[in-house]
Amino acid sequence: STGKFDTLGVIMVPKPKVEASGSANSRSVSIRRVPMAPEDAWGVAPDGRIGVARIVTDEVQWWLPDGKRITGPPVPSFPVKVTEADKRAWQAQQARSGINVNNNNGQITVSPAPSKPEPIDPSIQWPATKPPFPANAVRVAPTGDLWELRSTPASDPLPLYYVFDGSGKLVKEVRLPAQTRLVAFGKGVVYLVRRDADDLEYLERYKL
Repeated sequence: STGKFDTLGVIMVPKPKVEASGSANSRSVSIRRVPMAPEDAWGVAPDGRIGVARIVTDEVQWWLPDGKRITGPPVPSFPVKVTEADKRAWQAQQARSGINVNNNNGQITVSPAPSKPEPIDPSIQWPATKPPFPANAVRVAPTGDLWELRSTPASDPLPLYYVFDGSGKLVKEVRLPAQTRLVAFGKGVVYLVRRDADDLEYLERYKL
């Protein structure tokens, strides 16, 4: 309402990979996302608290409206190895939701990402292991609990969520049905989107 900006806090975001080639008169710049790059995730509770999942320490912080912060204990985790199946799944996700942008000496062209499965790109520098949780992993329920999607092997079809309370402590684990993702909460319910083999999506509701 005052029109002024302030800083609530700082989060870690991934840096894209930038490649430039050519001379000053003919410059080509390519910007691509780094696959499975570690980054913090956050969400806002109904009472104004901000829940932040820290990727480096693998812990949950709550930023309170009065400026105070509560940090929970680190979560015991085990490295999840990046397999060929993970690489194909990541490329498929990028193809479903992305576009290709090319800047050639100021001439910008935009084209849809390929819709068909592509061979694994040998030029991509894949990490050896996944981060503890992927990008946009956090949702905050109306109860004030923080739900955090965890990284799992590509062979595991059931998404795994860790649920943290207001102190940042892990209180339970929740498995979702196969091929679903959490999109929203309601009163005593959770809304999921399920994707079938034809890439059609269905909105589903489950009781908590």
